[in-house]
Amino acid sequence: MKKTIGWMLLLVLFFAFQAENLSAQMKDIVSKSLNIGMAVPEGFKIITNNADLFAAHDNEIMVTISPFSLPGLNLDNMTTALTNHAELLGYRNLSSAETIELNGFQGCYAIGKYNREGVLVILLMNQSTKSNLYVSITYPPVIEKTALYIANSFYVNN
Repeated sequence: MKKTIGWMLLLVLFFAFQAENLSAQMKDIVSKSLNIGMAVPEGFKIITNNADLFAAHDNEIMVTISPFSLPGLNLDNMTTALTNHAELLGYRNLSSAETIELNGFQGCYAIGKYNREGVLVILLMNQSTKSNLYVSITYPPVIEKTALYIANSFYVNN
């Protein structure tokens, strides 16, 4: 029994160290025109940053964010809107969309595939500005942990 607890404690410490190590390798980037910020790996470069599109990438992960408008969109129908939009863009094998509250945003997300890449699609609602953002993060499946870290770091930048 003591041996099992020791191994569990070792695993917990290992994962805590890994999460801290990942955050130490991140930098903050912001789109002032879309009022959103996030933490990304050090090598990320912003390629587009205007009112219509924010796009940034490194050699493995691509993050795109754009305004999203759909008449009647609200918290009750956003999971369906997200899934429909993602499927229109060619994303497949989407998980059931789950709702989230994230650093000033309310929204939903789903995980799927695009060709051989993993894709994380997110619909965020900024309640204070009444604006909506569609986010797509594509990544090789082996670094899904980093993609999820980026997604969890989104915040409203006022």
